[in-house]
Amino acid sequence: MIASASERPAHHLPALDGLRGLAATAVVIAHALDAVAMPLPLRSLLVESPLALIFNGSPAVQIFFVLSGFVLAASLERGRALIDLAQFYVKRVFRIHPPYVFGVLAAWGASFLFVPFRKGVGLTDWLRQATQTHLEAGDLLASFAFPGSARGQLMVGWTLQIEMVFSLLLPLLVAGARPARGLPLLAASALLLLLPDERGGLPLGVLWYAIEFSFGVVAYRERRAIGAWLRGLPRWARVACVAAALGFLCAPFVLRWSVPIANVIAGGFYPRDIAVMSVGAFGLVAATASLPALERFFAADLCRFLGRISYSVYLLHLPVIGLLAPRMVRPGVVESWVVFVGAVLGVTIAVSMAFHRAIERPSIALGNRLCRRLARRFGARYLVSRAVEGP
Repeated sequence: MIASASERPAHHLPALDGLRGLAATAVVIAHALDAVAMPLPLRSLLVESPLALIFNGSPAVQIFFVLSGFVLAASLERGRALIDLAQFYVKRVFRIHPPYVFGVLAAWGASFLFVPFRKGVGLTDWLRQATQTHLEAGDLLASFAFPGSARGQLMVGWTLQIEMVFSLLLPLLVAGARPARGLPLLAASALLLLLPDERGGLPLGVLWYAIEFSFGVVAYRERRAIGAWLRGLPRWARVACVAAALGFLCAPFVLRWSVPIANVIAGGFYPRDIAVMSVGAFGLVAATASLPALERFFAADLCRFLGRISYSVYLLHLPVIGLLAPRMVRPGVVESWVVFVGAVLGVTIAVSMAFHRAIERPSIALGNRLCRRLARRFGARYLVSRAVEGP
């Protein structure tokens, strides 16, 4: 289904699709290198530096969340009646959940083919942990109920749980962003960073990420004022603002707040990290939405292509890494690492193109059909999801 010009949502920015695509690519590269055993000084050089934007997935995750807040606020603004809110939720569920289920199935199917490996073969304990889960049928079916890590079968799924939680809460964030240009909302979200990670089995740490979705909502609502301010700065100051945003995204790694775990360097998952990186993600998203030079860069055809398939790339890259790493990586052979990362990117993009066409697009189209029926049933306006459009 292709949306007519009159149905296409306003405020869609192709550059934000491109930013999401490059962020997803950075996650693939980071996880591929996490699978490779290498000397800690070399890993520190890659991860605990400005190169963390490429070789560590955490900055990309913060960008995903701020982007979601921005884009979903734009989607929610298109209609404020109850039936419009129902359409918003239907589209969001069909955007996330069916591809998630098939992503879990893909990871589960790939786990039959994973090759067991021992220490000393050039691979990390992180990869062992990422590939050791193979759910029984009952647990597999239970994992379909709500997006998440599927008990370890889909390790990256924890971010989908956060996406779904804040998709449900988004109307509250949008309402909270109205007074005082959203500053009270940002202050309240920052206070949630003081919550403990667990209490009575409830993962309150999920609420830490309210700050990023709130930044995204505020970036959308204040986009005109932010854009006018940024464009009014001299060129050197605009460059400095973008550099500062990138600096905040890298700060937890440059400052070495990260720690070695399972042969990799982990960071970006704690309140202090989230607080700092959310500022950087906000700055980068706001600049991409406002500055013509960044908009042209991220709206390039390759970036937009990667953006279209970014969800599939995110869902499928770990099974690809698990299948290829034991077969391609050689201990201490840097050339094999480079070839392996390139192969992971190539295979992931290829299978993601097929997954996007066979799973994502039909799921989005089905959600749109349900929304169309809802709109007709209640005599309301139909709100199409642009994500079903072709290239």
